[in-house]
Amino acid sequence: MFGKKKKAEAAKAEQEASKKTDGRILLYSDIIDALYDEMPREEREALLEAEQQLEEKVYLGKVMRDLRIALEPVAIKSQLSPQGKQIFWNITAGGYQLTGVGLASQAAMLFSGR
Repeated sequence: MFGKKKKAEAAKAEQEASKKTDGRILLYSDIIDALYDEMPREEREALLEAEQQLEEKVYLGKVMRDLRIALEPVAIKSQLSPQGKQIFWNITAGGYQLTGVGLASQAAMLFSGR
């Protein structure tokens, strides 16, 4: 009985750990795919910087914030590549935050009075 419980807990912990990396892996994969296409210089530089940050294991929220800020001027000019548009949309819509950690931390800040 105890062995089954420990196995179930271990499986659940492994599943939670894999969820935490899903957003990072998905963003990295999307960036790699996008870099094969033609795009404006500013977009390419922003994606290359984000790729480097992800490889250095920089906090995902910071990578997404920096990338959003860098892509915003290109998006305003409507010059993003199709893949760049998808990445930008996923960042602004929270598509890479698969774990819900962002929402939990925002709710904690809201209710903590900070």
